Amino acid sequence: MTNATWISKIAGTLAIVIAAGLLALPARSENLPEKSTVRVLPLPGPHWVYVLDPISNSMEARLSIIDGDTLGFEGMVSGGYVSVFALSSDHKSLYLADTYYSRGTRGDRTDVLSIFDTTTLKPTGEVILPPKRLLSNPKHYSIGLTPDNRFVLISNLTPATSTTVVDLKSRKVLGEIDTPGCTQALVSGNRRFTAICADGALMTITFGDDGKATAKNRAKPFFNVDKDPVFDQPVMIGATVYFVSYDGMVYPVDLSGDTANPGNSWAMLSDQDRAAHWLPGGWELEAVSPRRGLLYVLMHQGGEWTHEESGTQIWIYDLKQQKKVATMVLPQVADSIYVTQDDDHPLLFAASHDNGTMQVFDALKHTYSGTIKELGSPWLIYGPSPIAAPGSSPAAQSTSVK
Repeated sequence: MTNATWISKIAGTLAIVIAAGLLALPARSENLPEKSTVRVLPLPGPHWVYVLDPISNSMEARLSIIDGDTLGFEGMVSGGYVSVFALSSDHKSLYLADTYYSRGTRGDRTDVLSIFDTTTLKPTGEVILPPKRLLSNPKHYSIGLTPDNRFVLISNLTPATSTTVVDLKSRKVLGEIDTPGCTQALVSGNRRFTAICADGALMTITFGDDGKATAKNRAKPFFNVDKDPVFDQPVMIGATVYFVSYDGMVYPVDLSGDTANPGNSWAMLSDQDRAAHWLPGGWELEAVSPRRGLLYVLMHQGGEWTHEESGTQIWIYDLKQQKKVATMVLPQVADSIYVTQDDDHPLLFAASHDNGTMQVFDALKHTYSGTIKELGSPWLIYGPSPIAAPGSSPAAQSTSVK
């Protein structure tokens, strides 16, 4: 066989093989451009929580959205430097008070209230703030939202203390209310908030739709700041606030009136507890189940001034009976806790700053559900309050104090 004949046969065979392969391939349509979609979330469920990491690796706060039923990550919103957070009572908008510097950690400062839609997580607006908001490790009451979703109140420190009033209807700053020696905003009505004062007193401020104070009433100190300070991140049921002290006292205060009205304090610790050196401690160390009247407190064993120690247990108190009714031993230590506000099946979340995890439990049965990881440095846990019936005000539903 000549070389030419051999080459001709090989070429013919290859042609047959290639043709057969082409016939075996499925028919292809024209290449179409890929389409991307953006998930739209439902309104926050009763077991959703918002977990605030105030300073991530990029020096920007991040707000992680977690479903406690699935332990799943639902989304994230980025903020500025040590942002603080508030959620509207209708669950439709979330607010971050942010600070930005033109050169990252220095330069010209801009403070802004950023507004986001809770379902798309897209920004829907912003309000430029006076560059004086309180910059510290985030606290719940450094920002307040009135129950009618009309005003946002933002704590300032220059080092003079004051509160910026933002009108969400016009989306502008109305002004600034001086609160000498007092800071934070415990909102107890549509036009009322209370600030915590350095001497142990509470100042209640009433203001009008123009953002100006119409009354400032300062109550007498309700605790001794030198002998037994209180933690400045209390919990509220309606317009009653519950402070816990470093030495294990509970101080209920009724904020429903023009002047704060302290109730009778009571001790969390028995003689045996004190002998074993049990003390409250952590950052967001209190949580509450409002309908059941249960107070949850992070506890650890330590000495004087160990109030920032992580908690190894959670002690649960009946607020009406003023006594401990249960103890939860944590699989790992926690710095911040939160209990969902639903009636039937509340969940308890316990976050650790150091390892970026959050444990989840049944708040009534005290059973462990699992742990969510990689949350950065979670400092605060927030959740949606039950949506109030039309015409009612959640903050006006005060409980009596003794």
